[in-house]
Amino acid sequence: MTVLNSTFKDIQGPLTALYRGGRDASTFGPHFEMRGSTMENVGNGSRNTLGVSLWLHGVQDTDIVDNDIRESAPFRIDHTVGDPQTDISDNRFADSPAPILAEITSGLPPTMRLTNNEGLQ
Repeated sequence: MTVLNSTFKDIQGPLTALYRGGRDASTFGPHFEMRGSTMENVGNGSRNTLGVSLWLHGVQDTDIVDNDIRESAPFRIDHTVGDPQTDISDNRFADSPAPILAEITSGLPPTMRLTNNEGLQ
C-alpha cells in the first residue's frame, strides 16, 4: 500500500488497518509507504475501538517519511514474524502522541527506526 502526497482530514477511524496474520515467516509483504502526506484529526472518533490513526500489524516493510501529522491519534505498528523493517523519520507531529511500537513475538525491545521526527509528545 502506497500513500503519496495526500491529505486526510477529520477521519474518525484509522486511515488504514493493514493486517498480516499467521506465523509463516517465508511470506513476503505486505509493504506500506506513506510519504509527503498530511493527516489532520485522524483516528479520534468515539467509535474508533483501535484508538489509533494508523494500524500496521505484521507488515514487513514500512516507510513513514516526511509527513505532517496534526491532532491525530497515535500510529500502532506491531512487528510479528520474519525480519520486518520499519522507518519512521523526518515527520512533523503537532498535538499528536508518539507512535506505539511493539515486537509481538520476539519479546525484544522495538527494532524500528524512529529518527529525526519533530514535535513528538
